[in-house]
Amino acid sequence: MERKSQGPSASLAPNATSPINVPTLLTTEQAARVLGVKPQTLSIWRCKKRYGLRYRKVGGSVRYVMTDLLKFLEEAAVTPAAIRKPAIHRRSSPRRSARSARSF
Repeated sequence: MERKSQGPSASLAPNATSPINVPTLLTTEQAARVLGVKPQTLSIWRCKKRYGLRYRKVGGSVRYVMTDLLKFLEEAAVTPAAIRKPAIHRRSSPRRSARSARSF
């Protein structure tokens, strides 16, 4: 009689004696869909160490955790100009164009 493997998830399932919280790991393709970029973009970001997006190496595979992706998106939020405090531009003296400065 053949015995079927229940897979790694069966051995990691929480039970009454040892509850564990295992984050869901996403592939590069899945993470790219969440972020709205191409998988190649994530590869470049990893290689160039851009933006500090966290990832995990599991064996030879790259994996992302959803909470890290959501945190990355939150930190990338930009405040619209209408909400920002307006900048004060002051000039010490009015500028004259070169044309108006000429005398005929």
